[in-house]
Amino acid sequence: MTLRILLASAYGPEARRGNASTCRRYAAAIRAAGGEAVWVHGEGDVLRRALDDALRGFAPDLVHGHHATRVGPALRAVGRPYVLSIGGTEFEQVEAGAASDAALRDAVAGARRLLVPGTLGAAAWVDGGYVDPSRLSLVPRAVAAPAEPPPSRRAGVAGPLRRAAGFSDADVVVLLPSGLRPGKDPLRAVRLFDRAAAEVPALALAVLGMPLDPTTVAAVRAAAATRPRVALLRPVPAEDMPAHYADADVVLNTSLHEGLSNALLEAQAAARPTLASAIPANRDAVGDDPAALFATDDDAVAKLVALAVDPALRERRGREGHAFVRRACAVESEARALLAAYAAAR
Repeated sequence: MTLRILLASAYGPEARRGNASTCRRYAAAIRAAGGEAVWVHGEGDVLRRALDDALRGFAPDLVHGHHATRVGPALRAVGRPYVLSIGGTEFEQVEAGAASDAALRDAVAGARRLLVPGTLGAAAWVDGGYVDPSRLSLVPRAVAAPAEPPPSRRAGVAGPLRRAAGFSDADVVVLLPSGLRPGKDPLRAVRLFDRAAAEVPALALAVLGMPLDPTTVAAVRAAAATRPRVALLRPVPAEDMPAHYADADVVLNTSLHEGLSNALLEAQAAARPTLASAIPANRDAVGDDPAALFATDDDAVAKLVALAVDPALRERRGREGHAFVRRACAVESEARALLAAYAAAR
């Protein structure tokens, strides 16, 4: 029997956001398994009309929604069996104790399965009473990683990240690939940079991500304007990001909340050392490696300084991260888990 899935997301195929990247991979996995996938996108009445239009010519076994708060009401309205994949903004709501969010709870309650990318991050959903563990399906996030770790950054060559930021080949560049909103806490990255750069003057910070919250964008822009070694860059297409990771020395994540960070997985696939806040989802993203996580600002600064002054440590940590994503984040593993989740929901 042919599997037929209708994917529904807030963002469409042209978007640079995580949900769109995930839908692209899921559609490919469904089709590779001999199934049919149709993808619609939007919010509110726009999504409802798109769903209605798709359902006139397509009879899915399941509707698969991404971003519960934005697509949940439309999924409930069309009345078809659905599953939900949970993203970073929902994790932020749950971990912040948004128990009064009736729309989120209603969307989750109506789903046959809740698909989560990591076991540690999913605990908040169970603890908060949003979902029974029996309705959870673990679908690990996939990332394409070459069989061998990519080479270290070429000495004497300033790549696209450094050129865009105005940094030199001699600089030790920390990249924060992050949407600019409060849950990502990009200003913490600036504070950590200030302290670490006082010990390592060659340090430089590049912040690269979608401008999602005007207040956060303005604050980061103001911080960069007064610091010549901090650069706020415009987002780049997903296909250009590997070259930007390759041009960095360290990839930083300062998030307060995450679903699972694509950026951390992509950085490790590029064999770049990562340093991330020790929230549950980031522990999922780095294999709970204590060397890649920080619990306090003091811990973060010490680890950032150690990476900045020791190229051999950066090389080793990059290779370890690459080995982790090769082991834990294979495209084939994600596809198998996704199809198993659909089978459990039907």
